[in-house]
Amino acid sequence: MSASSFAPLSSSMTGGPLTPLMRAEMPFELVGPRLQAVCGNFTPVPMPRQQTVSGGIEVRRAGGVDVALIGQNLQRVHRDAQAIRRDDREHFFLVFQDHGGALMCHGAQQIAVQAGDIVLIDSARPSEFVYDGASSQQVSVHLPRADMLARFGPTLQGGVCVRRGDALGFAMRAILARMLDSGQSDDDHLVEAFLGVFGSVLVERARQAPALLSRNAGEGVLRRAMDHVALQFHDPAFHAGELARHLGVSPRLLQRAFEALGVSPSRHILDTRLAAARAALDAAARRGGPAPAIAEVAYDCGFNDLSFFYREFRKRYGVPPGRLALGPLTH
Repeated sequence: MSASSFAPLSSSMTGGPLTPLMRAEMPFELVGPRLQAVCGNFTPVPMPRQQTVSGGIEVRRAGGVDVALIGQNLQRVHRDAQAIRRDDREHFFLVFQDHGGALMCHGAQQIAVQAGDIVLIDSARPSEFVYDGASSQQVSVHLPRADMLARFGPTLQGGVCVRRGDALGFAMRAILARMLDSGQSDDDHLVEAFLGVFGSVLVERARQAPALLSRNAGEGVLRRAMDHVALQFHDPAFHAGELARHLGVSPRLLQRAFEALGVSPSRHILDTRLAAARAALDAAARRGGPAPAIAEVAYDCGFNDLSFFYREFRKRYGVPPGRLALGPLTH
């Protein structure tokens, strides 16, 4: 699709769509590679028996940032922990729902978004958009994650949603429309204005519900901690101290957050590794064929001490890992 497809409609200045609805037909097998080239490691999932996708996937440079236009009628698009580990690009995606709607799942959050809504996605956390075959089009502003954390602080998280009709959201859409319409890739003053308004969104959210933010602070740390453990438990060098440093919290605050689960951060990391090892051994037993090397499974799941793995696995599940060669556990 040509760059002119990005030319905003006049209605964008009055809260209407930023872009025309794309209707090109694409073979499904081309959607994944194109989506990954533009947005990173996201996996498209078609509807049953769907062979073509209606829409398009394009990107252009506007105001010094990449802006992607993604239109499709898939069942869903998702990004899991494995995809995140394989991706060396880290962004916050500021997604403008331009046509249609979607159910956005980001960590533990689920947000139904409609045309005119804006939502922030953190590429470092698992996410999913569910469309169920309905036509949907989004304009995604790709903001380098490190730059955004330096600008707005380590508390910046995905899942922020600005609803259609919000005055600040309207301002962001108007500036983005100007960025797309300018045809200049280096309009720094526009992207600065855009980020300035987004910063006002964050400030307003914090001022509207300080008590709620305080009350849910522990829950927020716990959610982010569990997401990060799910990404990093494969690394034998990963431990509770590293988790606290990544989250920017003290070890004591991290410990208090995990009290809601009744375990310590270290215990949660260990339990995650053990559960992953059991799942891998169970899956291999169900497939049949030669049993996997226990040491290889242990190392893949973050254990660098085989005797410790055997001991903790038996304590947790009551049998040694090799027992699973006879078939999956039933308890």
